[in-house]
Amino acid sequence: MKRFALSDMQAQAILDLRLQRLTNMELRLIQEEYESVRRLIEELRAILGSDRKLMNLIKKELLEIRRELAFPRRTQLIKADAEIAVEAEDLTVVEDVTIVICEGLKVRRCPSRLFSAAQIAEDRPLFLFETQSNKHIRLFTDGGALLMLPVSSIPETRQTARPANLAALLPFEKDEQIAAAFDESDEGDYLFYTRRGMVKRTPKADYRLRVKRTQAIALKDADKLVGVQADRGEDILMISESGMSIRFGAESVPSMGRVSAGVRGMKLDEGDALLFASQVTDKAEILLVSDKGFGKRCLLMDFDPQGRNGKGVKAFEFKKNGANGTKLAVALYVCAPHEFTLVQRHGAKTRLSTESVRVEPRAGGKGSMLVAVVLDDDVIGVEA
Repeated sequence: MKRFALSDMQAQAILDLRLQRLTNMELRLIQEEYESVRRLIEELRAILGSDRKLMNLIKKELLEIRRELAFPRRTQLIKADAEIAVEAEDLTVVEDVTIVICEGLKVRRCPSRLFSAAQIAEDRPLFLFETQSNKHIRLFTDGGALLMLPVSSIPETRQTARPANLAALLPFEKDEQIAAAFDESDEGDYLFYTRRGMVKRTPKADYRLRVKRTQAIALKDADKLVGVQADRGEDILMISESGMSIRFGAESVPSMGRVSAGVRGMKLDEGDALLFASQVTDKAEILLVSDKGFGKRCLLMDFDPQGRNGKGVKAFEFKKNGANGTKLAVALYVCAPHEFTLVQRHGAKTRLSTESVRVEPRAGGKGSMLVAVVLDDDVIGVEA
């Protein structure tokens, strides 16, 4: 009152404010907390001073924990492997490599930066991949098997040295040959074609396996796998040895499982077999050569699409006396001019250009002579 020149009434009004009550309440709380802490100290000292009280407290707290946390186990324990298997490719330094699969079940691997196609031409390469050392190569055999080839398992070979033997790396069966080869990819579908005119579509992801050998397609009645290709969404053209052909939409082939047999793409007569099958476009050509060395080129726009599972139409007209051949030996899909080699039974080889083969109509074209065939030295194949 002296300092601020307040009257007695003014000073009393200030003391009556809420601040006074809050201060008094805080003081009471402090006193109550002090009493509580003092009682706790006495209780804890009593527990430390008595083994019986200490054991009773431990028992009480353990029972409370069991009551609160006593629920069934939420995880399942399963048998674990005795040891973790570490694959060799997991320890391999990843590098860019070129893989070349050659005739005679041979294979080459070399760093991509050192690869030269000209130096390995004598090996007659069939498939070439630019991949990485931690990847796998998928090999499909004519026996309907899938062989998984780890790139890391292929010994690195200099281009002047001999290629490695695939049969020493993978479990091939007797006389089994490679029908197709791909690097690892799970996008899209594979299309399979067999000698008996079957076709199958299966997602690539179904072949994401690590076993060395497994079934890729179910083959019946001694059937053989002719080829495999990645689906491009184009029409499928099939040509048989008797010169029949059929073209149909790839969308008519349903997707099926890995070990299925597929559906019929082309009806074949007794004794006939599928020679060629591939997806095609109207901008390309098909080159056909008979066993007697007669050949022709046909525009693919001459092959009209029709329904799957038919006998098809003639693609090559054989003379009744067999002068121009009795069956087709070669069918090449030609997208651009290139050279090819016709192989005859007794080893003769003739190098030709696709441009040297005359273009003839699909219907009625009997072909022109490309190589001379004497006695049984007929054409048996081609080296593209």
